[in-house]
Amino acid sequence: MGNDEKNTADVLPATYRYYEAPRKRVVGNPADDVPAFLRRELSLGGLADMLKHLWFAGAERPATPLHLHVAMGRQIAIADRMDLHLLRSNKGRVFVKPVPRFLLDPAFCSNNLLCPDGCVCYDPPEDTCRGIARKVALGFLYTYACLTLPRLTGRKLVPAERRLLTSTALRVVEL
Repeated sequence: MGNDEKNTADVLPATYRYYEAPRKRVVGNPADDVPAFLRRELSLGGLADMLKHLWFAGAERPATPLHLHVAMGRQIAIADRMDLHLLRSNKGRVFVKPVPRFLLDPAFCSNNLLCPDGCVCYDPPEDTCRGIARKVALGFLYTYACLTLPRLTGRKLVPAERRLLTSTALRVVEL
């Protein structure tokens, strides 16, 4: 096993769940097929088809910081799906996907989220294109920049209480 492969396996979860077919849920090893894992992990699901219509739902603006959601009486609910991230329910919940460790690893991101040389990101993109996964990952990390405002939330960060960020990420956010 090469050094890059060892580092990749270190930042990936031990397993993940996905649907192989309707109603057939499978547990897989992300290290077996990293590109397939990233396509599933960073998938927007049914939202991808609706993206061009989301302007109708409201103005484009940064995500509301988590401490304000808590102050408004909303509960923070953990979601493992990207398409549920920041979805608000009518029952006073905000679904938030925790930041995966692999997105905080620069080596992993440069090895797995940058398009290979010569990729022109066609529509639909080729299997080797990583442009969509990269855009989703960057957008997801941007939401965390908006959700966590340590200067406003004080020393006790909502993401720390809910275990939404790893200890390494918390040290970076608190700077």
